[in-house]
Amino acid sequence: MSHGTAVEGRSRREGSIRYRNPVGVLSLVVVSVGTIPVALGGAVLFRVPAYFGWAATVGFILFMYAVVYSLLSYFLFLSVDVRPGRIVFRAPFRSIIIQPPEVVRIELEPPVRSLSMEMPWWKPWSKLTIHRKGSRPIDASAMPDGLKLRIANALRPDEFPLPKE
Repeated sequence: MSHGTAVEGRSRREGSIRYRNPVGVLSLVVVSVGTIPVALGGAVLFRVPAYFGWAATVGFILFMYAVVYSLLSYFLFLSVDVRPGRIVFRAPFRSIIIQPPEVVRIELEPPVRSLSMEMPWWKPWSKLTIHRKGSRPIDASAMPDGLKLRIANALRPDEFPLPKE
């Protein structure tokens, strides 16, 4: 089974294309559905309903959602806006804007030579890490290889040329 990435469409800005990340959306759905039984089980295990009531239990579950979504916002991107000279990663609670002057280096291991937006689950994924000046690196490995190559090309076109199809 493989999963493909769809182009959501052109953005308001000329030359910008928004790509949906199917791995991010699928992971968010699985985590959202899985958080309810885990949080409910944790609340019962720690006897939150017995001590504080069911209203506190619901508050605990909502708190768990906020914590999980905040953690996911650091490495799980739901969509990516790609245009020459600018990348915007969109996560559940934040957006990250990257421009070429702030990029120190880009690691794409192993090198990607295809623009395919298919995501086979049985094949190992390549790793994309963007190192920036003055901040932590961004690990954008949970997306199709073709999208990783497009991102690297938008930030460093001389180092990561697009193949001719």
